[in-house]
Amino acid sequence: MNKKIEELVKKGEDLLGCGKYNEAITYFDKAIGIDSECNQAWNGRGDCLTKMRKYEEAITCYDKSINIDREDCYPWSSRGDIFYLLGNYEEAVTCYDKAVKIDPEDGYAWSAMALSLCELGQYNPKKYKEAITCYDRALEIDPEREDIIEAR
Repeated sequence: MNKKIEELVKKGEDLLGCGKYNEAITYFDKAIGIDSECNQAWNGRGDCLTKMRKYEEAITCYDKSINIDREDCYPWSSRGDIFYLLGNYEEAVTCYDKAVKIDPEDGYAWSAMALSLCELGQYNPKKYKEAITCYDRALEIDPEREDIIEAR
Protein backbone atom coordinates (compact mmCIF):
# COMPACT_ATOMS: atom_id res chain seq x y z
CA MET A 1 0.00 0.00 0.00
CA ASN A 2 1.47 3.37 -0.94
CA LYS A 3 1.98 6.08 1.65
CA LYS A 4 -0.91 8.29 0.48
CA ILE A 5 -3.42 5.42 0.66
CA GLU A 6 -2.02 4.39 4.03
CA GLU A 7 -2.55 7.93 5.36
CA LEU A 8 -6.11 8.07 4.02
CA VAL A 9 -7.01 4.69 5.57
CA LYS A 10 -5.43 5.72 8.89
CA LYS A 11 -7.40 8.99 8.94
CA GLY A 12 -10.59 7.06 8.10
CA GLU A 13 -9.90 4.59 10.92
CA ASP A 14 -9.28 7.45 13.37
CA LEU A 15 -12.56 9.11 12.42
CA LEU A 16 -14.38 5.77 12.64
CA GLY A 17 -13.00 5.37 16.16
CA CYS A 18 -14.39 8.81 17.05
CA GLY A 19 -17.84 7.95 15.71
CA LYS A 20 -17.55 10.30 12.72
CA TYR A 21 -18.75 7.73 10.23
CA ASN A 22 -19.67 9.96 7.29
CA GLU A 23 -16.33 11.76 7.48
CA ALA A 24 -14.51 8.45 7.76
CA ILE A 25 -16.28 7.14 4.66
CA THR A 26 -14.97 10.09 2.64
CA TYR A 27 -11.39 9.09 3.50
CA PHE A 28 -12.01 5.42 2.75
CA ASP A 29 -13.61 6.47 -0.56
CA LYS A 30 -10.55 8.58 -1.42
CA ALA A 31 -8.30 5.57 -0.77
CA ILE A 32 -10.56 3.37 -2.92
CA GLY A 33 -10.49 6.05 -5.64
CA ILE A 34 -6.71 5.71 -5.79
CA ASP A 35 -6.67 1.92 -5.45
CA SER A 36 -9.94 0.06 -5.81
CA GLU A 37 -8.17 -3.08 -4.57
CA CYS A 38 -7.46 -1.63 -1.10
CA ASN A 39 -9.27 -4.13 1.10
CA GLN A 40 -8.49 -2.17 4.30
CA ALA A 41 -10.46 0.76 2.89
CA TRP A 42 -13.35 -1.51 1.91
CA ASN A 43 -13.35 -3.02 5.41
CA GLY A 44 -13.27 0.42 7.03
CA ARG A 45 -16.09 1.61 4.81
CA GLY A 46 -18.08 -1.49 5.75
CA ASP A 47 -17.43 -0.86 9.44
CA CYS A 48 -18.78 2.69 9.14
CA LEU A 49 -21.87 1.53 7.30
CA THR A 50 -22.44 -1.19 9.92
CA LYS A 51 -22.30 1.42 12.69
CA MET A 52 -24.80 3.48 10.68
CA ARG A 53 -27.04 0.38 10.39
CA LYS A 54 -26.75 0.37 6.61
CA TYR A 55 -26.25 -3.37 6.61
CA GLU A 56 -26.79 -4.19 2.94
CA GLU A 57 -24.27 -1.57 1.88
CA ALA A 58 -21.83 -2.82 4.51
CA ILE A 59 -22.12 -6.40 3.27
CA THR A 60 -21.35 -5.17 -0.25
CA CYS A 61 -18.14 -3.57 1.07
CA TYR A 62 -17.10 -6.73 2.92
CA ASP A 63 -17.82 -8.79 -0.19
CA LYS A 64 -15.52 -6.53 -2.21
CA SER A 65 -12.83 -6.97 0.44
CA ILE A 66 -13.25 -10.76 0.32
CA ASN A 67 -12.88 -10.72 -3.46
CA ILE A 68 -9.65 -8.74 -3.13
CA ASP A 69 -8.06 -10.85 -0.39
CA ARG A 70 -9.57 -14.27 0.21
CA GLU A 71 -7.09 -14.90 3.06
CA ASP A 72 -8.42 -12.05 5.23
CA CYS A 73 -10.77 -13.39 7.90
CA TYR A 74 -11.91 -9.92 9.05
CA PRO A 75 -14.61 -9.30 6.41
CA TRP A 76 -16.05 -12.77 7.06
CA SER A 77 -16.36 -12.03 10.78
CA SER A 78 -17.84 -8.63 10.00
CA ARG A 79 -20.45 -10.20 7.71
CA GLY A 80 -21.20 -12.65 10.52
CA ASP A 81 -21.73 -9.77 12.93
CA ILE A 82 -24.29 -8.20 10.60
CA PHE A 83 -26.21 -11.42 10.15
CA TYR A 84 -26.16 -11.94 13.91
CA LEU A 85 -27.61 -8.45 14.43
CA LEU A 86 -30.31 -9.23 11.87
CA GLY A 87 -31.19 -12.49 13.62
CA ASN A 88 -29.99 -14.65 10.72
CA TYR A 89 -27.95 -16.96 12.94
CA GLU A 90 -27.46 -19.71 10.34
CA GLU A 91 -25.81 -17.25 7.94
CA ALA A 92 -23.80 -15.76 10.82
CA VAL A 93 -22.45 -19.23 11.67
CA THR A 94 -21.54 -19.78 8.02
CA CYS A 95 -19.56 -16.52 7.96
CA TYR A 96 -17.76 -17.15 11.26
CA ASP A 97 -16.95 -20.67 10.11
CA LYS A 98 -15.27 -19.26 7.00
CA ALA A 99 -13.32 -16.83 9.21
CA VAL A 100 -11.96 -19.61 11.46
CA LYS A 101 -11.06 -21.73 8.45
CA ILE A 102 -8.89 -18.85 7.25
CA ASP A 103 -7.49 -18.13 10.72
CA PRO A 104 -8.01 -20.93 13.25
CA GLU A 105 -6.50 -18.67 15.93
CA ASP A 106 -9.24 -16.03 15.60
CA GLY A 107 -10.73 -16.19 19.09
CA TYR A 108 -13.30 -13.53 18.29
CA ALA A 109 -14.77 -15.53 15.41
CA TRP A 110 -14.90 -18.69 17.55
CA SER A 111 -16.75 -16.91 20.37
CA ALA A 112 -19.10 -15.11 17.97
CA MET A 113 -19.89 -18.41 16.27
CA ALA A 114 -20.67 -19.88 19.69
CA LEU A 115 -23.12 -17.04 20.41
CA SER A 116 -24.86 -17.65 17.10
CA LEU A 117 -25.04 -21.38 17.78
CA CYS A 118 -26.58 -20.67 21.20
CA GLU A 119 -29.29 -18.68 19.48
CA LEU A 120 -29.91 -21.61 17.15
CA GLY A 121 -29.86 -23.95 20.15
CA GLN A 122 -33.23 -22.61 21.22
CA TYR A 123 -34.64 -24.57 18.29
CA ASN A 124 -32.08 -27.36 18.04
CA PRO A 125 -30.38 -28.56 21.25
CA LYS A 126 -27.50 -30.11 19.25
CA LYS A 127 -26.37 -26.58 18.47
CA TYR A 128 -25.57 -26.03 22.17
CA LYS A 129 -22.95 -28.81 22.00
CA GLU A 130 -21.41 -27.16 18.97
CA ALA A 131 -21.44 -23.82 20.82
CA ILE A 132 -19.55 -25.32 23.77
CA THR A 133 -16.93 -26.67 21.37
CA CYS A 134 -16.53 -23.17 19.90
CA TYR A 135 -16.31 -21.57 23.34
CA ASP A 136 -13.67 -24.11 24.34
CA ARG A 137 -11.64 -23.28 21.23
CA ALA A 138 -11.94 -19.55 21.93
CA LEU A 139 -10.71 -20.13 25.50
CA GLU A 140 -7.74 -22.14 24.24
CA ILE A 141 -6.77 -19.10 22.20
CA ASP A 142 -7.52 -16.51 24.88
CA PRO A 143 -7.96 -18.13 28.32
CA GLU A 144 -8.31 -14.78 30.09
CA ARG A 145 -11.43 -13.56 28.26
CA GLU A 146 -13.99 -13.14 31.03
CA ASP A 147 -16.90 -12.73 28.60
CA ILE A 148 -16.19 -16.15 27.08
CA ILE A 149 -15.77 -17.78 30.46
CA GLU A 150 -19.10 -16.37 31.63
CA ALA A 151 -20.93 -17.23 28.41
CA ARG A 152 -19.69 -20.82 28.44
